[in-house]
Amino acid sequence: MSAVAIVIALVSVIAPTASSAPADSGATGPIPAPTGPCYHPPYPTPLAPDQAAELYGLAPLWADGFKGAGRSLAILDPYQQPTREVFDAFAQCFGIETDLDVQVVGPGAAPAPAGEATLDALIAVTAAPELDNIYMFSGTDGLENNQLALLEHALDPANTGGVRVDAISTSFTFCEPVLQAGKPGFSFDYMQQMDDLLAEAAAAGVTVFADAGDGGSSNCAGWPMTADNPQASVQSVGFPSSSPNVVSVGGTQLDVTRNPDGSATVDAEVVWNEAATSGPTERFAGGGGRSIVFDAPPWQQGVAPTSARSLPDVSMLAGSPFWSGGGNGLGYWFGTSAATPYTAASWLVVLSSLEAQGLSSPGFLAPLLYALADAGGSGALRDVTIGSNDTWGEAGCCTATTGYDEASGLGSLQFDALARALGAPTAALTATPAAGAPPLTVTLDASGSTTPGGKIVSYAWDDDGDGSVDATTTGPTRTVTYTTAATMTPSVTIATTVGRTASATASVAVATPAATTARVAAPAFTG
Repeated sequence: MSAVAIVIALVSVIAPTASSAPADSGATGPIPAPTGPCYHPPYPTPLAPDQAAELYGLAPLWADGFKGAGRSLAILDPYQQPTREVFDAFAQCFGIETDLDVQVVGPGAAPAPAGEATLDALIAVTAAPELDNIYMFSGTDGLENNQLALLEHALDPANTGGVRVDAISTSFTFCEPVLQAGKPGFSFDYMQQMDDLLAEAAAAGVTVFADAGDGGSSNCAGWPMTADNPQASVQSVGFPSSSPNVVSVGGTQLDVTRNPDGSATVDAEVVWNEAATSGPTERFAGGGGRSIVFDAPPWQQGVAPTSARSLPDVSMLAGSPFWSGGGNGLGYWFGTSAATPYTAASWLVVLSSLEAQGLSSPGFLAPLLYALADAGGSGALRDVTIGSNDTWGEAGCCTATTGYDEASGLGSLQFDALARALGAPTAALTATPAAGAPPLTVTLDASGSTTPGGKIVSYAWDDDGDGSVDATTTGPTRTVTYTTAATMTPSVTIATTVGRTASATASVAVATPAATTARVAAPAFTG
């Protein structure tokens, strides 16, 4: 379980630590004063929903009418369920009408309401306030392979209104070595069974978002972590975040300059690693490192520092200044438990935007993120280059740097830019020369084609417009010789690394010159 705080008074449970990070680290810039009937001076320190939306690029999507309507999210919460009164109070503050459908799975007594499950639901509607449904699957203590059973229920449309959910979020992570050794309540092949089901979800285009944990690069040590914890010097990661079939979400914190009116400027976004107010001997940090079970998936090879699956994939706000619980006096939330459902619900906002453009879901998100990074990010990825998730500096890993790292992954997300980057490419085609007598050699050129995100990786050519592909190339030009007089309509279909395609046609007039009759002038006679 990741860290979670439910407090009535706005008293920090984590002590922010100052950073000298440059202003270009992560998501930065001004954010507005909090809005809503539940906010009033003196404004709370944690980020309000509209402030987080501004910081992570949701505000432009909200302004265009995309707030998650028509979408549904499943949340897996072993051993607990949300506190309905807290969710209702939050919903009342912001006019949220999302249906929260809690389904208890397993034998024995229903799990008690608790903060983790409440946090998951609240943070989801913070990102997507018009979600149709949140289906929360809560497992009982007597449920064997708890998280696996909940995932099976979440993927069954019979439990989600007859249609498959659009994404799944889980904020519970279990230590890989413990699961390997045999954890009570989990079968020996639990990880394999779970990963098979996660692969099934990914193949169906349902992205599962899993938190990387709050124990830094020594995730098996638990949290908050003390300096004398014997596991503090041992690198370890948690599952299912280590599965190659999820988007693993790590944590960041913000350096913020506050203004009296409640607005603020984010000076830097850095790796989450800070002390708890319970004392300087306890710390939290965003999970990250490398798996001892799974190899790096194809889309991470050449990016990850080793051949092992590395995590996280991305990181979002987990630490100070924390997430507002819903206005003055309603508390705050923190941890990768907050970062994960926020990322999952924001993804649904992106999907709504793509659907409005007539585009289908691009499928499992993880490989798309790496494809975007390979092409420069397209503004969707904000590199986090400052900080370390080595909680006490004893594990020897991991430090943020330019590009991918095991402290922050690919960085934090800008969701408006992500929606643009996953949009449709534009194909362009010219034919030179465009007319002439047979045999006519023509150069077909698609180099004017563009894509908003990723790279163009293939060009499928139909030389004569008959609907069949004559050749597929990785380059944008092709030479064709036409031997028959006719008007040809060659076409090209481009394909990108983010799964989008587009086509364009040209026209070539192949014509035999008309025959000419020579005229001989009659000689002139005089006399």
